[in-house]
Formats: sequence, structure tokens, C-alpha cells
Amino acid sequence: MRLAFMLLLLACEASAAEHAILVLGSTVRPDGRPSPGLTRRLKVARSLAVKDPDAVVVVSGGTRGGKWKPEAEVMSRWLVARGIPSARIRVEAASTNTAENADFTAPILRHEHVSHVTVVTARFHLRRALFHVHAALGETVRIDGAPAPDGLTEAGRVRMDAQETQKLERDRAFRAAR
Repeated sequence: MRLAFMLLLLACEASAAEHAILVLGSTVRPDGRPSPGLTRRLKVARSLAVKDPDAVVVVSGGTRGGKWKPEAEVMSRWLVARGIPSARIRVEAASTNTAENADFTAPILRHEHVSHVTVVTARFHLRRALFHVHAALGETVRIDGAPAPDGLTEAGRVRMDAQETQKLERDRAFRAAR
């Protein structure tokens, strides 16, 4: 499947976009609608896309266990329904975690020849997401983040920040070992 995806990617013409908005996936409901957290990410991404109509939008996220629709497909549909032309959207629907989001979108972003990537994810997740995108793309691309509101209480935010710090340390060790 990944080979077929890469061949399809290479067959597509690259855009002239200098900027890409990379939206990382999150939970999709059984009925195919984005969860509240994913909706918050999509609202931030849509706002950025409206402000920069030349930017390409890359949505990234597959399924866990094949239960529901891939997150990226749901995100693409949501953005199109709210006025973002499908021609601007690139879909990466194979990733199942943050490292794969970065690794699987890197070829898409390189193919688009972008020089700037804005990563959209929840505020608590942004530091780890930026780490992975930097690791996947290297220093050739300017990378920044646009945090979506996380909807957490202060106690929830402290808990999530601690979990994300542990995951970041694990992920750093994993990438260093590769």
C-alpha cells in the first residue's frame, strides 16, 4: 500500500506553494464526524488557509485498528465542506501516531517544494509534534506551530503536559536509536 501511495504521489504535479499547513489527526467518532478536539484543530487550520490562500493543506492521520474512517479523510471532507478547495488539500491516511504523521507527510511536503510548514495540533501536543516534523524534514524547511485550544482544565493540562514530556523523551530515544 505504501508503494502505491508513493507512486501516486510522484504521479501528481507539485504545487507552487511555499507554505504548507500540516494538520495532525485526532479521534474520529464512529459516525464519521471529527471529535471536538479534532474540530478545534480543523478550525485553526481553516483560519490559516483562508489567511494564506496559496498555502497547501496537508491532513495526516489514519485509523487505529481499521475501526472508523481514516482521520485524514474526515479532515479533508470537513475542510472542503467549509470552503477550502479540495485541490489545495493533500491527504496522508496511513499514519497511526505522531512520528508516522511526520515521517509519512515529509515526502508530500518535499514533493510540494514548500519552504515553510505550520503544524496544527492541540496545544499540549505541539512540542512533541514539532520535534517529529523537524526530525523528518531536517533544517531545510522553516517549521512553526499553531496550537489549537485543548479544551482542558488546568489540572488536565498539567497531566497532559507531564504525559507529553514523557512521550517526548521516549520519542527522542527512539529516533536517536534509528
